[in-house]
Amino acid sequence: MTKQEFFMKLRETLSDELNDRQVNEQVQYYEGYINEQIRLGRSEREVLDELGDPRSIAHNIIDGIEAGGSNAGYSVYEEYTENGENARQTEPTWKAKFKVYGTMAVILCIIFVVLMLVTRLIIWLLPAIVVAGAVLWIIKKINGQ
Repeated sequence: MTKQEFFMKLRETLSDELNDRQVNEQVQYYEGYINEQIRLGRSEREVLDELGDPRSIAHNIIDGIEAGGSNAGYSVYEEYTENGENARQTEPTWKAKFKVYGTMAVILCIIFVVLMLVTRLIIWLLPAIVVAGAVLWIIKKINGQ
């Protein structure tokens, strides 16, 4: 099977269930993937054999979109090509989620460390705060307030 046959079958199967924008996004994703693999030195036949039947891929995409929304399974990211042009690509959702959750984990770790340091500072200063409070209370009592 050639790339053209692969895309024809993929587009045909996707067109039964998805709108043109969704079909084009999915075809662009696989076109980008295949071209990238060929650019890395793999043969077209090798890449297409690895991907398998385009109808099965299309059915998996349709099932994913029906289960999770219009962009289920993929999120859009921007990538710059060698000549500086902006090439719109898609990446699997797990990668996008990993980036988001990783960022959240780093932020939570920073918050944890800051809270730990503040807590240690308060614990370290607590005796001085208690003594100062007791002295102020005694002074108020002596002055009759």
